[in-house]
Amino acid sequence: MKVMFIVNDLGINEPFGPMILSAVLKQKGHQTILGVLQKEDVERKIYSWKPDILAYSMMSVDMKNAKEFNASLRKKIKIFTILGGAHPTLDRSRINDPGIDAICVGEGEGAIVDVAECMEAGRSIEGTPNIITANNPTSKLRDFIEDFDTLPFMDRDLVYAYPEMARFGIKGIWTSRGCAFPCPYCFNNRYNELFKNKGKVVRRRKVDSIIKE
Repeated sequence: MKVMFIVNDLGINEPFGPMILSAVLKQKGHQTILGVLQKEDVERKIYSWKPDILAYSMMSVDMKNAKEFNASLRKKIKIFTILGGAHPTLDRSRINDPGIDAICVGEGEGAIVDVAECMEAGRSIEGTPNIITANNPTSKLRDFIEDFDTLPFMDRDLVYAYPEMARFGIKGIWTSRGCAFPCPYCFNNRYNELFKNKGKVVRRRKVDSIIKE
């Protein structure tokens, strides 16, 4: 399957989410590419590359641009669209948007692979853990990934295909996931409540794995 990740823009912080999901998909034999709404003609890129899946990764500040782009696109072509990231994890009402086919709630490594493999085999994605659709607005939630050293390193080619990102003097690396502090203004406060009893909240990679990457 061909999966195009779409982000609103690229800045100092590399988009770790799509980079990790891309690595997982490539490990399973799928193809990936990135589209950046503020940097290029993403619609033309879609027509040229012909992805099977559009995977939007958006925070709240990005949702307006993503919604406008997707609404315009879906008037012209029919393509499976999935939305992931912090905003749709907590605001699941986005599944009522007729241009959105599915939402990934929480960690997406297992979910995106399951979606791609179901679609490749011609099977329904209904009932896939961490995936909600308009027909299935509730979903069984997966346990947290415990051992991150089983995952491939982030797919840096996905982002470094943009020369300005490849040349940029700051490179990111992730060493852990999760935050145990209950700050009321933060996404993690509600996220931890949603995934209560689904595993250890704060998980860290092994030092040897980080050094190797």
